[in-house]
Amino acid sequence: MTFIFENLNKPNGVIGTTEFGLLYYEFEETSVFQSVLEFDSEKCYYLVESLGGIKSILNTPFTTAMSEKTIQLIKSNKCKLIISSMSEGNLEDYDLIVLHKILKDANIPPSNVYLIQSNYNLKKQYDNLFQVDKINLITTEHKLESAVEGFRDLNDGRWNYDDYPQRPSINTWDEVRKIKDVNREHFFLSYNKTLRPDRVALLSLLYKNDLIKEGLVSIGSKDFGSTGKQTWPDTFDFIKSNKEDVQKWSKKLQKLQPLSIDGEPNVEKLDEGKYKGLNVCGYTYAEQFRKVYFMLVTEDVFNSKSMFFSQTTYKPIVSLTPFIMFGSPYMMKTLREVQGFKTFSPWIDESYDEEENHEKRLMMIVEEVKRLCQSKKDIHKMYYKMKDVLIHNKKHLLNYKFSDFKKIRESI
Repeated sequence: MTFIFENLNKPNGVIGTTEFGLLYYEFEETSVFQSVLEFDSEKCYYLVESLGGIKSILNTPFTTAMSEKTIQLIKSNKCKLIISSMSEGNLEDYDLIVLHKILKDANIPPSNVYLIQSNYNLKKQYDNLFQVDKINLITTEHKLESAVEGFRDLNDGRWNYDDYPQRPSINTWDEVRKIKDVNREHFFLSYNKTLRPDRVALLSLLYKNDLIKEGLVSIGSKDFGSTGKQTWPDTFDFIKSNKEDVQKWSKKLQKLQPLSIDGEPNVEKLDEGKYKGLNVCGYTYAEQFRKVYFMLVTEDVFNSKSMFFSQTTYKPIVSLTPFIMFGSPYMMKTLREVQGFKTFSPWIDESYDEEENHEKRLMMIVEEVKRLCQSKKDIHKMYYKMKDVLIHNKKHLLNYKFSDFKKIRESI
């Protein structure tokens, strides 16, 4: 395969950076990289990789950095344009509309364009907007596969432990079995370093119901979100009936900020300073999971048309812990039917997963957390009844077969 670049020392389409993306390094050893000016063959690929979300190549259109020769190669069917955002999956309809406008303004035929994302709703979302002149779509499982790779290394002791502020670890069933006769300190675990309106709404309602104290819960500081400084959300557009409650308790919850979890590094040190950019699988602590009965996974997308799994989803799986998914509708169904995991019904009521109204789904999750936190005795028994499911999921995760790059090669 031949890939062409405007400048061999810089990535295509991303202004102001010299950092290449995942596909560049995947294809580097098995492909030919050429300058656009030197290209004279019959077929090539033009790779544009967005770093930190697809908006990085839309706000400043990636086509502004494309030469006229490149555009002509694409228009003449000699070159395929590959737009990869495979490490992300939070896609707004507006992003797709802007992408089509950029292509139209540059007279690039959509049929010669491939969009790669880890958005399980990509085709559905796209088809609802466009019926003709479509681009080609490829859905990947990048976060799942990177989690599998990281947790395999951690499981096999091949981890760079010294790079992290605290030594990571994952549970075995033998360790879990040793504490079978002892009630755990807390009911649940929830990570919330990055503040989003949906997460703050959830935590505010848990606070109202006196449930924050029942869990190991983190709340990020104003200075250290996933993209730097962050303001406390005060707009909850997807909430109608319960807005007054959320706003009232959000103000009370803010007084707890920042909130770190006992037994792990301060929330302000996670993925910051010299630890910035490390594999987040390394922030997994077996002892922490042995202090709780379930995890409340607050995923990157909730009130969205997209469906995206970050590595956070797979932390409880490798740690032998059931979980409630605070994310887009049908994520638990996708874990079962697409990824091959087992979920936790009837022990946990997962009817929330099929509720498409975001506010109703939020309230159903709050009620289920409330129910699960009623009795340590009952939830302790329930946890050990899930043994076969928990062991299956961990084994399935560590043995998951990679397919992303094969799928991309076959598709393009």
